[in-house]
Amino acid sequence: MISVVVGLVAMASLRSVQGRPIRSFLKGMTSVPSHNDITHPRVIIVGSGLAGLTATITAASLSTPDSPVEVVLLEKGSKLGGNSAKATSGISAVNRKEGDSPQLFISDTKKAGHNANDQELLNTLAVNSESALEFLQKSLSRDKEVGDPTSRLTKTIRGGGHSVSRTFRFQETNGGMPIPLGYTLISTLKRHAESLENVHILSEAKVLDLVKQGPRISGVRVATAGSDLEGKKKDLFGDAVILSTGGFGASEKALRKYAPSVAELSTTNGDFATGDGLDIAGRAGAGLRDMKYVQIHPTGFLHPDRLTERSVFLAPEALRACGAILVSPTNGKRFSNELLPRDKLSELIFRNGILVDDWIKTKQKKTSTCKRVTQDTSQKKKVVVAMIASDDTVKEFGQASAKFYEKMGVMKRYESVRELAKGMNIEYTTLSTELDTYANTKDGKGDPYEKILFPHKESYSSKSSKGFWLAWITPSIHYCMGGLRYNTHAQILDSDGKILPGLFAAGELTGGLHGHNRIVGNSLLDCVVFGRIAGEEAVKYTKSVKNIELKEHC
Repeated sequence: MISVVVGLVAMASLRSVQGRPIRSFLKGMTSVPSHNDITHPRVIIVGSGLAGLTATITAASLSTPDSPVEVVLLEKGSKLGGNSAKATSGISAVNRKEGDSPQLFISDTKKAGHNANDQELLNTLAVNSESALEFLQKSLSRDKEVGDPTSRLTKTIRGGGHSVSRTFRFQETNGGMPIPLGYTLISTLKRHAESLENVHILSEAKVLDLVKQGPRISGVRVATAGSDLEGKKKDLFGDAVILSTGGFGASEKALRKYAPSVAELSTTNGDFATGDGLDIAGRAGAGLRDMKYVQIHPTGFLHPDRLTERSVFLAPEALRACGAILVSPTNGKRFSNELLPRDKLSELIFRNGILVDDWIKTKQKKTSTCKRVTQDTSQKKKVVVAMIASDDTVKEFGQASAKFYEKMGVMKRYESVRELAKGMNIEYTTLSTELDTYANTKDGKGDPYEKILFPHKESYSSKSSKGFWLAWITPSIHYCMGGLRYNTHAQILDSDGKILPGLFAAGELTGGLHGHNRIVGNSLLDCVVFGRIAGEEAVKYTKSVKNIELKEHC
Protein backbone atom coordinates (compact mmCIF):
# COMPACT_ATOMS: atom_id res chain seq x y z
CA MET A 1 0.00 0.00 0.00
CA ILE A 2 1.26 3.49 -0.76
CA SER A 3 0.60 6.99 0.49
CA VAL A 4 -1.76 9.46 -1.12
CA VAL A 5 1.15 11.35 -2.64
CA VAL A 6 4.00 9.05 -3.58
CA GLY A 7 7.02 9.66 -1.37
CA LEU A 8 5.23 12.23 0.79
CA VAL A 9 4.28 9.90 3.62
CA ALA A 10 6.02 6.68 4.55
CA MET A 11 4.12 3.52 3.74
CA ALA A 12 4.01 2.52 7.38
CA SER A 13 2.09 5.63 8.30
CA LEU A 14 -0.84 4.49 6.16
CA ARG A 15 -1.63 1.97 8.85
CA SER A 16 -3.79 4.71 10.41
CA VAL A 17 -7.49 4.29 9.70
CA GLN A 18 -8.39 7.81 10.78
CA GLY A 19 -7.28 9.09 7.40
CA ARG A 20 -4.27 11.05 8.66
CA PRO A 21 -2.30 10.86 5.39
CA ILE A 22 -5.38 12.00 3.48
CA ARG A 23 -6.08 14.73 6.03
CA SER A 24 -2.46 15.84 5.92
CA PHE A 25 -2.64 16.10 2.16
CA LEU A 26 -5.91 18.04 2.17
CA LYS A 27 -4.85 20.50 4.85
CA GLY A 28 -1.15 20.87 4.26
CA MET A 29 -0.48 20.65 0.54
CA THR A 30 0.08 23.85 -1.35
CA SER A 31 0.25 22.08 -4.72
CA VAL A 32 -1.81 19.24 -6.05
CA PRO A 33 -0.28 16.05 -7.43
CA SER A 34 -1.29 14.84 -10.83
CA HIS A 35 -3.57 11.88 -11.28
CA ASN A 36 -0.79 9.66 -12.63
CA ASP A 37 1.08 9.97 -9.33
CA ILE A 38 -1.41 7.38 -8.05
CA THR A 39 0.26 4.02 -8.65
CA HIS A 40 -2.57 1.86 -7.27
CA PRO A 41 -6.27 2.05 -8.17
CA ARG A 42 -8.17 4.26 -5.74
CA VAL A 43 -11.90 4.30 -5.04
CA ILE A 44 -13.31 7.42 -3.35
CA ILE A 45 -16.59 7.03 -1.48
CA VAL A 46 -18.59 10.08 -0.40
CA GLY A 47 -21.05 9.56 2.45
CA SER A 48 -20.74 7.14 5.38
CA GLY A 49 -24.22 5.70 5.92
CA LEU A 50 -25.01 2.04 5.39
CA ALA A 51 -24.54 2.31 1.62
CA GLY A 52 -21.18 4.06 1.95
CA LEU A 53 -19.79 1.69 4.57
CA THR A 54 -21.01 -1.34 2.64
CA ALA A 55 -19.34 -0.03 -0.52
CA THR A 56 -16.15 0.72 1.43
CA ILE A 57 -15.85 -2.77 2.88
CA THR A 58 -16.77 -4.42 -0.40
CA ALA A 59 -14.27 -2.43 -2.46
CA ALA A 60 -11.48 -2.84 0.09
CA SER A 61 -12.04 -6.60 0.30
CA LEU A 62 -11.28 -6.94 -3.42
CA SER A 63 -7.73 -5.70 -2.95
CA THR A 64 -5.03 -8.35 -3.33
CA PRO A 65 -1.21 -8.25 -3.09
CA ASP A 66 -1.01 -8.61 -6.85
CA SER A 67 -3.81 -6.13 -7.52
CA PRO A 68 -4.07 -3.67 -4.60
CA VAL A 69 -6.89 -1.16 -4.21
CA GLU A 70 -6.94 1.91 -2.00
CA VAL A 71 -10.28 3.11 -0.60
CA VAL A 72 -10.99 6.59 0.77
CA LEU A 73 -14.25 7.24 2.65
CA LEU A 74 -15.20 10.91 3.08
CA GLU A 75 -17.89 12.12 5.50
CA LYS A 76 -18.93 15.77 5.78
CA GLY A 77 -20.10 15.42 9.39
CA SER A 78 -18.16 14.67 12.54
CA LYS A 79 -19.77 11.23 12.92
CA LEU A 80 -20.39 8.39 10.53
CA GLY A 81 -23.80 6.89 9.84
CA GLY A 82 -26.22 9.48 8.52
CA ASN A 83 -29.88 8.52 8.60
CA SER A 84 -28.91 4.84 8.52
CA ALA A 85 -27.84 5.14 12.14
CA LYS A 86 -31.41 6.17 13.02
CA ALA A 87 -33.10 3.18 11.36
CA THR A 88 -35.45 1.27 13.63
CA SER A 89 -37.94 -1.05 11.94
CA GLY A 90 -35.61 -3.45 10.10
CA ILE A 91 -34.27 -4.63 6.77
CA SER A 92 -36.55 -6.53 4.42
CA ALA A 93 -35.40 -9.55 2.44
CA VAL A 94 -36.92 -12.61 0.81
CA ASN A 95 -37.85 -14.96 3.68
CA ARG A 96 -38.25 -18.45 2.33
CA LYS A 97 -39.20 -19.81 5.76
CA GLU A 98 -42.47 -17.93 5.31
CA GLY A 99 -43.09 -19.28 1.82
CA ASP A 100 -41.63 -16.13 0.33
CA SER A 101 -39.97 -15.79 -3.07
CA PRO A 102 -38.29 -13.07 -5.13
CA GLN A 103 -41.41 -12.92 -7.28
CA LEU A 104 -43.67 -12.24 -4.28
CA PHE A 105 -41.20 -9.70 -2.94
CA ILE A 106 -41.23 -7.91 -6.28
CA SER A 107 -45.02 -8.00 -6.45
CA ASP A 108 -45.43 -6.42 -3.00
CA THR A 109 -42.81 -3.77 -3.71
CA LYS A 110 -44.38 -2.84 -7.06
CA LYS A 111 -47.83 -2.59 -5.52
CA ALA A 112 -46.54 -0.24 -2.83
CA GLY A 113 -44.64 1.75 -5.47
CA HIS A 114 -47.73 2.13 -7.68
CA ASN A 115 -46.07 0.00 -10.38
CA ALA A 116 -43.66 2.85 -11.10
CA ASN A 117 -40.55 0.93 -9.99
CA ASP A 118 -37.77 0.39 -12.48
CA GLN A 119 -38.18 -3.32 -13.18
CA GLU A 120 -34.51 -4.15 -13.70
CA LEU A 121 -33.45 -2.35 -10.53
CA LEU A 122 -36.21 -4.06 -8.56
CA ASN A 123 -35.25 -7.49 -9.91
CA THR A 124 -31.69 -6.82 -8.81
CA LEU A 125 -32.86 -5.82 -5.34
CA ALA A 126 -35.00 -8.91 -4.87
CA VAL A 127 -32.58 -11.56 -6.13
CA ASN A 128 -29.74 -10.09 -4.04
CA SER A 129 -31.77 -9.55 -0.86
CA GLU A 130 -30.87 -12.82 0.82
CA SER A 131 -27.14 -12.41 0.23
CA ALA A 132 -27.38 -8.80 1.47
CA LEU A 133 -28.93 -9.99 4.72
CA GLU A 134 -26.24 -12.64 4.99
CA PHE A 135 -23.56 -9.97 4.47
CA LEU A 136 -24.88 -8.07 7.52
CA GLN A 137 -25.34 -11.21 9.60
CA LYS A 138 -21.76 -12.27 8.94
CA SER A 139 -20.49 -8.80 9.83
CA LEU A 140 -22.45 -8.92 13.07
CA SER A 141 -21.33 -12.46 13.91
CA ARG A 142 -17.64 -11.55 13.65
CA ASP A 143 -18.05 -8.44 15.82
CA LYS A 144 -17.43 -9.17 19.50
CA GLU A 145 -19.14 -5.99 20.67
CA VAL A 146 -22.62 -6.80 19.32
CA GLY A 147 -23.66 -9.14 22.13
CA ASP A 148 -25.93 -12.16 22.11
CA PRO A 149 -25.44 -14.05 18.79
CA THR A 150 -29.09 -15.14 18.80
CA SER A 151 -30.20 -11.53 18.46
CA ARG A 152 -28.50 -10.81 15.14
CA LEU A 153 -31.21 -9.98 12.60
CA THR A 154 -33.23 -13.15 13.17
CA LYS A 155 -36.59 -11.80 14.32
CA THR A 156 -39.09 -10.82 11.62
CA ILE A 157 -42.22 -8.68 11.46
CA ARG A 158 -44.81 -8.20 8.75
CA GLY A 159 -44.82 -4.52 7.91
CA GLY A 160 -47.37 -2.52 5.97
CA GLY A 161 -47.71 -3.67 2.37
CA HIS A 162 -45.85 -6.96 2.83
CA SER A 163 -47.60 -10.28 2.17
CA VAL A 164 -45.37 -12.22 4.55
CA SER A 165 -43.19 -11.59 7.58
CA ARG A 166 -39.92 -10.56 5.94
CA THR A 167 -38.59 -7.47 7.74
CA PHE A 168 -35.66 -8.62 9.88
CA ARG A 169 -34.89 -7.06 13.25
CA PHE A 170 -32.86 -7.73 16.38
CA GLN A 171 -34.21 -9.67 19.32
CA GLU A 172 -33.86 -7.98 22.67
CA THR A 173 -30.91 -9.16 24.73
CA ASN A 174 -31.42 -11.77 27.44
CA GLY A 175 -31.51 -8.90 29.90
CA GLY A 176 -34.45 -7.31 28.08
CA MET A 177 -32.49 -4.45 26.57
CA PRO A 178 -33.15 -3.50 22.96
CA ILE A 179 -30.43 -3.52 20.35
CA PRO A 180 -30.70 -0.25 18.37
CA LEU A 181 -30.86 -1.45 14.79
CA GLY A 182 -29.31 1.34 12.74
CA TYR A 183 -26.73 2.34 15.32
CA THR A 184 -25.59 -1.27 15.73
CA LEU A 185 -25.26 -1.87 12.01
CA ILE A 186 -23.31 1.34 11.47
CA SER A 187 -21.04 0.75 14.48
CA THR A 188 -20.32 -2.81 13.36
CA LEU A 189 -19.46 -1.88 9.78
CA LYS A 190 -17.46 1.13 10.95
CA ARG A 191 -15.27 -1.11 13.11
CA HIS A 192 -14.88 -3.49 10.19
CA ALA A 193 -13.86 -0.69 7.83
CA GLU A 194 -11.41 0.73 10.36
CA SER A 195 -9.70 -2.64 10.64
CA LEU A 196 -8.80 -2.69 6.95
CA GLU A 197 -5.30 -1.40 6.15
CA ASN A 198 -6.25 -0.14 2.69
CA VAL A 199 -9.10 2.05 3.96
CA HIS A 200 -8.78 5.72 4.94
CA ILE A 201 -11.73 7.33 6.73
CA LEU A 202 -11.92 11.11 6.92
CA SER A 203 -14.75 12.92 8.69
CA GLU A 204 -15.50 16.65 8.49
CA ALA A 205 -14.50 16.56 4.83
CA LYS A 206 -17.08 18.24 2.63
CA VAL A 207 -17.02 17.34 -1.04
CA LEU A 208 -17.74 20.44 -3.11
CA ASP A 209 -17.57 19.04 -6.62
CA LEU A 210 -16.48 16.16 -8.79
CA VAL A 211 -13.26 16.42 -10.79
CA LYS A 212 -13.54 15.46 -14.46
CA GLN A 213 -11.09 14.71 -17.23
CA GLY A 214 -13.15 14.84 -20.38
CA PRO A 215 -16.21 12.68 -19.77
CA ARG A 216 -14.50 10.70 -16.99
CA ILE A 217 -14.95 11.33 -13.27
CA SER A 218 -11.46 11.31 -11.81
CA GLY A 219 -11.76 12.62 -8.27
CA VAL A 220 -13.40 15.05 -5.88
CA ARG A 221 -12.83 18.61 -4.71
CA VAL A 222 -12.77 18.67 -0.91
CA ALA A 223 -12.74 21.15 1.96
CA THR A 224 -11.99 19.99 5.49
CA ALA A 225 -13.33 21.26 8.80
CA GLY A 226 -12.29 24.78 9.66
CA SER A 227 -11.03 25.57 6.19
CA ASP A 228 -12.10 28.39 3.95
CA LEU A 229 -14.15 26.60 1.33
CA GLU A 230 -12.98 28.95 -1.38
CA GLY A 231 -9.38 29.32 -0.35
CA LYS A 232 -8.38 25.79 0.73
CA LYS A 233 -10.23 23.41 -1.49
CA LYS A 234 -8.15 20.51 -2.73
CA ASP A 235 -8.54 17.95 -5.46
CA LEU A 236 -8.31 14.35 -4.30
CA PHE A 237 -7.80 12.13 -7.33
CA GLY A 238 -9.12 8.63 -7.80
CA ASP A 239 -10.08 6.19 -10.50
CA ALA A 240 -13.72 5.89 -9.43
CA VAL A 241 -16.10 7.81 -7.18
CA ILE A 242 -19.09 6.34 -5.35
CA LEU A 243 -21.72 8.77 -4.07
CA SER A 244 -23.76 7.61 -1.06
CA THR A 245 -24.80 10.95 0.41
CA GLY A 246 -28.49 10.27 1.05
CA GLY A 247 -31.60 12.28 0.27
CA PHE A 248 -32.79 15.85 0.84
CA GLY A 249 -35.49 15.32 3.48
CA ALA A 250 -34.08 18.00 5.79
CA SER A 251 -33.57 20.70 3.16
CA GLU A 252 -36.46 23.15 3.00
CA LYS A 253 -34.89 24.67 -0.10
CA ALA A 254 -34.78 21.34 -1.96
CA LEU A 255 -38.24 20.35 -0.76
CA ARG A 256 -39.76 23.59 -1.97
CA LYS A 257 -38.04 23.06 -5.30
CA TYR A 258 -38.95 19.43 -5.88
CA ALA A 259 -41.92 18.65 -3.59
CA PRO A 260 -43.47 21.94 -2.42
CA SER A 261 -46.74 20.29 -1.34
CA VAL A 262 -45.04 18.64 1.66
CA ALA A 263 -42.43 21.27 2.52
CA GLU A 264 -44.29 22.48 5.64
CA LEU A 265 -44.39 19.08 7.35
CA SER A 266 -42.11 17.80 10.09
CA THR A 267 -39.17 15.61 9.12
CA THR A 268 -37.59 12.49 10.60
CA ASN A 269 -34.32 13.27 8.80
CA GLY A 270 -31.16 14.49 10.43
CA ASP A 271 -30.11 18.02 9.50
CA PHE A 272 -27.34 16.55 7.33
CA ALA A 273 -29.87 15.26 4.75
CA THR A 274 -29.53 18.19 2.36
CA GLY A 275 -29.14 16.52 -1.04
CA ASP A 276 -25.47 17.43 -1.53
CA GLY A 277 -24.78 14.48 -3.78
CA LEU A 278 -27.61 15.39 -6.12
CA ASP A 279 -26.15 18.85 -6.68
CA ILE A 280 -22.60 17.57 -7.07
CA ALA A 281 -23.56 14.89 -9.57
CA GLY A 282 -25.94 17.21 -11.38
CA ARG A 283 -23.15 19.67 -12.12
CA ALA A 284 -21.18 16.79 -13.60
CA GLY A 285 -24.00 15.91 -15.97
CA ALA A 286 -25.97 13.29 -14.03
CA GLY A 287 -29.67 12.92 -14.79
CA LEU A 288 -32.47 13.03 -12.21
CA ARG A 289 -35.79 11.23 -12.03
CA ASP A 290 -38.96 11.11 -9.87
CA MET A 291 -37.87 14.09 -7.78
CA LYS A 292 -41.40 15.07 -6.72
CA TYR A 293 -41.97 11.75 -4.96
CA VAL A 294 -41.08 12.30 -1.33
CA GLN A 295 -42.36 9.73 1.13
CA ILE A 296 -44.39 10.89 4.10
CA HIS A 297 -44.07 8.43 6.96
CA PRO A 298 -47.45 8.11 8.68
CA THR A 299 -46.08 8.23 12.20
CA GLY A 300 -43.60 10.76 13.48
CA PHE A 301 -43.72 11.35 17.25
CA LEU A 302 -45.04 14.72 18.40
CA HIS A 303 -43.80 16.02 21.73
CA PRO A 304 -46.88 17.51 23.47
CA ASP A 305 -44.84 20.47 24.70
CA ARG A 306 -42.95 21.08 21.45
CA LEU A 307 -45.58 20.76 18.77
CA THR A 308 -44.05 23.21 16.32
CA GLU A 309 -40.61 21.60 16.12
CA ARG A 310 -39.65 20.63 12.58
CA SER A 311 -37.45 17.65 13.47
CA VAL A 312 -39.23 14.70 15.08
CA PHE A 313 -38.44 11.18 16.23
CA LEU A 314 -39.77 8.46 13.96
CA ALA A 315 -42.50 6.34 15.52
CA PRO A 316 -41.28 3.07 14.01
CA GLU A 317 -43.54 1.07 11.74
CA ALA A 318 -42.62 -1.89 13.92
CA LEU A 319 -44.94 -0.48 16.59
CA ARG A 320 -47.92 -0.90 14.27
CA ALA A 321 -46.61 -4.22 12.99
CA CYS A 322 -46.66 -5.39 16.62
CA GLY A 323 -50.26 -4.22 17.07
CA ALA A 324 -50.43 -0.48 17.79
CA ILE A 325 -53.59 1.22 16.50
CA LEU A 326 -54.46 4.75 15.40
CA VAL A 327 -57.52 6.67 16.56
CA SER A 328 -58.98 10.08 15.92
CA PRO A 329 -58.32 12.55 18.76
CA THR A 330 -61.81 14.00 18.30
CA ASN A 331 -63.88 10.85 18.80
CA GLY A 332 -61.54 8.07 19.88
CA LYS A 333 -62.38 5.88 16.89
CA ARG A 334 -60.16 4.04 14.46
CA PHE A 335 -60.25 5.24 10.87
CA SER A 336 -57.90 2.92 8.96
CA ASN A 337 -56.09 -0.35 8.54
CA GLU A 338 -52.92 0.55 10.42
CA LEU A 339 -50.81 -1.65 8.13
CA LEU A 340 -51.60 0.03 4.85
CA PRO A 341 -48.68 1.18 2.68
CA ARG A 342 -47.23 4.40 4.01
CA ASP A 343 -48.66 6.80 1.46
CA LYS A 344 -52.21 5.48 1.81
CA LEU A 345 -52.14 5.54 5.60
CA SER A 346 -50.64 9.03 5.65
CA GLU A 347 -53.44 10.29 3.42
CA LEU A 348 -56.07 8.91 5.80
CA ILE A 349 -54.33 10.56 8.74
CA PHE A 350 -54.39 13.88 6.91
CA ARG A 351 -58.12 13.40 6.45
CA ASN A 352 -58.91 12.36 10.02
CA GLY A 353 -56.43 14.30 12.14
CA ILE A 354 -56.59 17.63 13.90
CA LEU A 355 -54.56 20.54 12.57
CA VAL A 356 -51.68 21.02 14.98
CA ASP A 357 -52.31 24.76 14.98
CA ASP A 358 -55.84 24.11 16.26
CA TRP A 359 -54.58 21.57 18.76
CA ILE A 360 -52.19 24.15 20.21
CA LYS A 361 -55.00 26.69 20.59
CA THR A 362 -57.25 24.25 22.41
CA LYS A 363 -54.44 22.75 24.49
CA GLN A 364 -55.51 19.26 23.51
CA LYS A 365 -59.02 19.80 24.82
CA LYS A 366 -62.05 18.62 22.90
CA THR A 367 -63.80 21.86 21.96
CA SER A 368 -65.73 23.24 19.04
CA THR A 369 -62.50 24.52 17.49
CA CYS A 370 -60.86 21.08 17.61
CA LYS A 371 -62.38 19.45 14.56
CA ARG A 372 -61.43 16.64 12.24
CA VAL A 373 -60.01 18.09 9.05
CA THR A 374 -60.28 16.99 5.48
CA GLN A 375 -57.14 17.86 3.54
CA ASP A 376 -57.78 17.56 -0.13
CA THR A 377 -55.53 20.40 -1.20
CA SER A 378 -52.14 20.43 -2.85
CA GLN A 379 -50.49 21.78 0.31
CA LYS A 380 -50.25 19.36 3.23
CA LYS A 381 -50.57 20.79 6.71
CA LYS A 382 -49.29 19.34 9.98
CA VAL A 383 -51.94 17.25 11.73
CA VAL A 384 -52.09 15.01 14.79
CA VAL A 385 -53.77 11.71 15.63
CA ALA A 386 -53.37 9.34 18.57
CA MET A 387 -51.50 6.03 18.58
CA ILE A 388 -52.37 3.47 21.25
CA ALA A 389 -50.21 0.46 22.07
CA SER A 390 -51.04 -2.21 24.63
CA ASP A 391 -48.46 -3.55 27.06
CA ASP A 392 -48.30 -6.77 25.02
CA THR A 393 -47.60 -4.80 21.83
CA VAL A 394 -44.84 -2.86 23.59
CA LYS A 395 -43.36 -6.07 24.99
CA GLU A 396 -42.94 -7.47 21.47
CA PHE A 397 -41.72 -4.16 20.08
CA GLY A 398 -39.25 -3.69 22.93
CA GLN A 399 -40.05 -2.37 26.39
CA ALA A 400 -36.73 -0.64 26.79
CA SER A 401 -37.28 1.18 23.48
CA ALA A 402 -40.69 2.36 24.66
CA LYS A 403 -39.18 3.53 27.93
CA PHE A 404 -36.61 5.51 25.95
CA TYR A 405 -39.42 7.21 24.04
CA GLU A 406 -41.19 7.81 27.34
CA LYS A 407 -38.04 9.45 28.69
CA MET A 408 -37.97 11.64 25.58
CA GLY A 409 -41.53 12.72 26.35
CA VAL A 410 -43.20 11.25 23.26
CA MET A 411 -44.87 8.18 24.80
CA LYS A 412 -46.75 7.82 28.07
CA ARG A 413 -48.05 4.74 29.84
CA TYR A 414 -51.46 4.52 31.53
CA GLU A 415 -52.58 1.78 33.90
CA SER A 416 -56.07 1.39 32.45
CA VAL A 417 -58.39 2.37 29.61
CA ARG A 418 -60.12 4.80 31.96
CA GLU A 419 -56.85 6.62 32.63
CA LEU A 420 -56.00 6.49 28.93
CA ALA A 421 -59.32 8.08 28.00
CA LYS A 422 -58.71 10.85 30.50
CA GLY A 423 -55.24 11.46 29.05
CA MET A 424 -56.78 11.74 25.58
CA ASN A 425 -59.75 13.90 26.68
CA ILE A 426 -62.08 11.26 25.23
CA GLU A 427 -65.20 9.87 26.92
CA TYR A 428 -64.39 6.57 28.59
CA THR A 429 -67.43 4.75 27.19
CA THR A 430 -66.57 5.86 23.66
CA LEU A 431 -62.96 4.71 23.84
CA SER A 432 -63.68 1.47 25.69
CA THR A 433 -66.36 0.50 23.17
CA GLU A 434 -63.97 1.11 20.28
CA LEU A 435 -61.19 -0.92 21.91
CA ASP A 436 -63.55 -3.79 22.75
CA THR A 437 -64.80 -3.88 19.16
CA TYR A 438 -61.22 -4.12 17.95
CA ALA A 439 -60.29 -6.80 20.50
CA ASN A 440 -63.21 -8.98 19.39
CA THR A 441 -62.57 -8.73 15.64
CA LYS A 442 -61.80 -12.03 13.94
CA ASP A 443 -58.53 -12.31 12.05
CA GLY A 444 -59.04 -12.15 8.32
CA LYS A 445 -62.56 -10.75 8.35
CA GLY A 446 -64.93 -8.40 10.05
CA ASP A 447 -62.80 -5.29 10.22
CA PRO A 448 -64.49 -2.27 8.60
CA TYR A 449 -61.08 -1.13 7.32
CA GLU A 450 -60.17 -4.54 5.87
CA LYS A 451 -57.31 -5.18 8.23
CA ILE A 452 -56.28 -8.84 8.14
CA LEU A 453 -53.81 -9.25 11.01
CA PHE A 454 -54.47 -8.07 14.57
CA PRO A 455 -51.36 -8.67 16.69
CA HIS A 456 -52.15 -8.92 20.42
CA LYS A 457 -55.73 -7.81 19.79
CA GLU A 458 -57.05 -9.35 23.04
CA SER A 459 -54.78 -7.05 25.02
CA TYR A 460 -56.75 -4.05 23.69
CA SER A 461 -59.90 -5.04 25.58
CA SER A 462 -61.11 -2.52 28.13
CA LYS A 463 -61.22 -5.45 30.57
CA SER A 464 -57.50 -6.06 30.20
CA SER A 465 -55.58 -5.96 33.45
CA LYS A 466 -52.55 -4.62 31.66
CA GLY A 467 -51.68 -1.06 30.72
CA PHE A 468 -51.68 1.06 27.56
CA TRP A 469 -49.24 3.47 25.95
CA LEU A 470 -50.25 6.70 24.23
CA ALA A 471 -48.36 8.72 21.65
CA TRP A 472 -49.40 11.69 19.55
CA ILE A 473 -48.18 11.30 16.00
CA THR A 474 -47.99 13.30 12.79
CA PRO A 475 -47.16 12.32 9.18
CA SER A 476 -43.58 13.41 8.53
CA ILE A 477 -41.13 13.73 5.65
CA HIS A 478 -39.12 10.54 5.70
CA TYR A 479 -37.60 9.41 2.41
CA CYS A 480 -36.90 10.62 -1.13
CA MET A 481 -37.84 8.13 -3.83
CA GLY A 482 -36.42 10.36 -6.55
CA GLY A 483 -32.76 10.91 -7.24
CA LEU A 484 -29.92 10.20 -9.63
CA ARG A 485 -30.53 8.04 -12.68
CA TYR A 486 -28.56 4.79 -12.43
CA ASN A 487 -28.47 1.22 -13.70
CA THR A 488 -28.14 -2.26 -12.20
CA HIS A 489 -24.34 -1.85 -12.10
CA ALA A 490 -24.78 1.23 -9.87
CA GLN A 491 -23.41 3.42 -12.67
CA ILE A 492 -24.75 6.96 -12.84
CA LEU A 493 -26.46 7.98 -16.09
CA ASP A 494 -27.04 11.32 -17.72
CA SER A 495 -30.48 12.53 -18.75
CA ASP A 496 -30.19 10.58 -22.01
CA GLY A 497 -29.35 7.33 -20.24
CA LYS A 498 -25.64 7.38 -21.09
CA ILE A 499 -23.12 6.23 -18.48
CA LEU A 500 -20.92 8.82 -16.75
CA PRO A 501 -17.61 6.92 -16.66
CA GLY A 502 -16.14 6.55 -13.20
CA LEU A 503 -19.23 7.61 -11.24
CA PHE A 504 -21.29 5.19 -9.16
CA ALA A 505 -23.95 5.60 -6.47
CA ALA A 506 -25.99 3.71 -3.90
CA GLY A 507 -28.72 4.49 -1.40
CA GLU A 508 -31.31 7.22 -1.09
CA LEU A 509 -29.74 9.68 -3.53
CA THR A 510 -30.61 7.31 -6.40
CA GLY A 511 -34.03 7.25 -8.04
CA GLY A 512 -36.28 4.71 -9.73
CA LEU A 513 -36.00 1.62 -7.54
CA HIS A 514 -38.84 2.35 -5.13
CA GLY A 515 -41.34 3.80 -7.57
CA HIS A 516 -43.62 6.44 -6.09
CA ASN A 517 -43.70 5.00 -2.55
CA ARG A 518 -41.17 2.91 -0.64
CA ILE A 519 -42.22 -0.16 1.33
CA VAL A 520 -40.90 -0.72 4.87
CA GLY A 521 -37.43 -2.25 5.18
CA ASN A 522 -36.36 -1.68 1.59
CA SER A 523 -34.24 1.36 2.33
CA LEU A 524 -31.60 -0.53 4.30
CA LEU A 525 -31.82 -3.34 1.76
CA ASP A 526 -31.22 -0.86 -1.07
CA CYS A 527 -28.13 0.43 0.75
CA VAL A 528 -26.61 -3.01 1.16
CA VAL A 529 -27.51 -4.48 -2.24
CA PHE A 530 -26.40 -1.49 -4.29
CA GLY A 531 -23.60 -0.57 -1.89
CA ARG A 532 -22.06 -3.96 -2.57
CA ILE A 533 -22.65 -3.65 -6.30
CA ALA A 534 -21.15 -0.15 -6.37
CA GLY A 535 -18.06 -1.33 -4.52
CA GLU A 536 -17.57 -4.29 -6.82
CA GLU A 537 -18.20 -2.37 -10.03
CA ALA A 538 -16.02 0.57 -8.99
CA VAL A 539 -13.06 -1.72 -8.34
CA LYS A 540 -13.64 -3.50 -11.63
CA TYR A 541 -13.69 -0.13 -13.36
CA THR A 542 -10.51 1.14 -11.67
CA LYS A 543 -8.57 -1.87 -12.83
CA SER A 544 -9.56 -1.19 -16.42
CA VAL A 545 -8.70 2.50 -16.40
CA LYS A 546 -5.34 3.87 -17.44
CA ASN A 547 -3.90 6.63 -15.30
CA ILE A 548 -4.36 10.03 -16.88
CA GLU A 549 -2.89 13.42 -16.16
CA LEU A 550 -5.28 16.01 -14.74
CA LYS A 551 -4.78 19.72 -14.79
CA GLU A 552 -3.80 20.92 -11.35
CA HIS A 553 -6.34 22.87 -9.36
CA CYS A 554 -4.76 25.26 -6.88
